[in-house]
Amino acid sequence: MPSQKHDLAVPFSIPLLGESYVSVGCPIIAATTGLVLRVSCAVDGVAGPADVRIASPRLRKACLRALRAAGISGTVSFSFPDLPPWAVQDADMLATAASLYLAGTDAMESLAPSLLKGADDRAFIDLVRAMTSLSGGFVAGRRGEGVVSIEGDMGAALCADLVRRRLSVRPTIGRFSAAHPDLAEPFWHILGHLVLQGVDAIRAGDAPLLGRLMTLESRLSLVVGLTEERELLHLSRSVPSLGCKPVRCDGLSGALHLVGAGMPQPQPQSPVRHILNFNREGVTQDD
Repeated sequence: MPSQKHDLAVPFSIPLLGESYVSVGCPIIAATTGLVLRVSCAVDGVAGPADVRIASPRLRKACLRALRAAGISGTVSFSFPDLPPWAVQDADMLATAASLYLAGTDAMESLAPSLLKGADDRAFIDLVRAMTSLSGGFVAGRRGEGVVSIEGDMGAALCADLVRRRLSVRPTIGRFSAAHPDLAEPFWHILGHLVLQGVDAIRAGDAPLLGRLMTLESRLSLVVGLTEERELLHLSRSVPSLGCKPVRCDGLSGALHLVGAGMPQPQPQSPVRHILNFNREGVTQDD
C-alpha cells in the first residue's frame, strides 16, 4: 500500500462533569468545542500489522485494535502544527481522535465498550474525549458501559482557563475513602447522579441547570479535598457566569465558567484563557 498523508481538523473536547471521579465509577460528560486543532497523520504504507506513534500504552493499544479491525496496515505517526503550549499533554488524545477517524465509525462503535473497560483513569478520560471530538456535540461515558451521544442545544459558551500540569486525583480520593469508609460509597453515588442530571440538563437545553450542577460539583470537590475554599471564591468572582468549577483530572487542569447567552462575554486576559463555543461538528478533513 502506498504511503498516505491525512490533514485533519480535530475539535478540542473538554470534560464538563465527572472527570475527577472516574476511578470510583462515576460517569463523565465531555463536550466538543469550537477550538479546532490541526493533526497531520502519515501512514508509511509498509505491509504488516498496523502500528501507531502514541506514547500512552493504553491509548496505543486501543488505537491499534481500531486500526487493525478496519484493515489498516503500516505505521501511523502524527504531528501537530498549531498545538498551543498548554495542550501539549493532549497530544495523545488528539492522536487517538485522529486514529479513530482513520479507522472509521463502524470500527469505533463496535469496539468502544471494550476499549473503555480496560483503560486506566487517564486513558479512559482521553478516550471519551477523543470519541467526543470524533462525533461532535456532547458525549457521556462510563467505564464498562461505553459512550452515548447526548442530543441537546446549549445556549451558552465556556470560558476556559487551562494550564499544563501533571495531576493525579486518585490519592486524594483514596484518602477521603479511607477517612470516611461509611460515607464514601454514598458520596460517590451522589456524584454519579449529579452527572446523570447533567445529561438531562443538556438534553433539555437547560444551561442554568448545567451551570448549577458545575458549581455543586465544585462544592462537593471541596469536601473531598480536590480544591480549596479560596479557589472557589476566586472562581465565583472572576467571571459572571451560570456556574463554574475547577477541572481536576489526570492530564488536564484549570477552570471552567459556563457563560449564558446575553451575559457579558469575558475577554481573554492570558494565553491560557479561551472562550469556547459548543460545537456539533466532529473530526473533518482539513481543507
